[in-house]
Amino acid sequence: MLLPIGDDKTGRGTTPFVVYILIAINAVVFLVFQQTINTEAGFEFTYAYSVVPREITHNVDLVAPVRIPSGEVIPQFPGPVPIWLTILSSMFMHGGWMHILGNMLYLWIFGDNIEDNFGHLKFLIFYLACGIGASFAHILVDPDSVVPSLGASGAIAGVLGAYLIMFPRNRVRTLLPLGFLWTTIELPAVVV
Repeated sequence: MLLPIGDDKTGRGTTPFVVYILIAINAVVFLVFQQTINTEAGFEFTYAYSVVPREITHNVDLVAPVRIPSGEVIPQFPGPVPIWLTILSSMFMHGGWMHILGNMLYLWIFGDNIEDNFGHLKFLIFYLACGIGASFAHILVDPDSVVPSLGASGAIAGVLGAYLIMFPRNRVRTLLPLGFLWTTIELPAVVV
């Protein structure tokens, strides 16, 4: 397992304001709205503002729990109006601490170079387009699914893909576990 902790910032000329703002929005949504996950309000918010393919393809907000073929019951709560806004809201939500920390670490490390290369506005449009595209991919796999999805992982995957194309030889500092010891090594982005 490799854990990236930094990359080559050589040649970066701008401050990545959009990356900072995206990280802040994700953190606020997680800490303020979702971190009440053990309370009814946090639970309801998470299910209401996640993308549910059936809600999008049928343009209907499911508000009653739904039993899926495995026998599991998926809770549903009233979402935004119009319901397709969940495609955007779900991009700023996360399922737990490791989910948000992993996504924000990768955005922090790799997003700044992409933002510098694209410019602030084009980077924001690219990031949102990747996240929206990931939601549509989820919807296309099973348009009648009532299983919700959430997270910035689709947008982050787009950022990683752009980084791989634009900076394949950039050196990425990574933590490498060697049994009980950890060391850092630098590897080309294409390897990481």
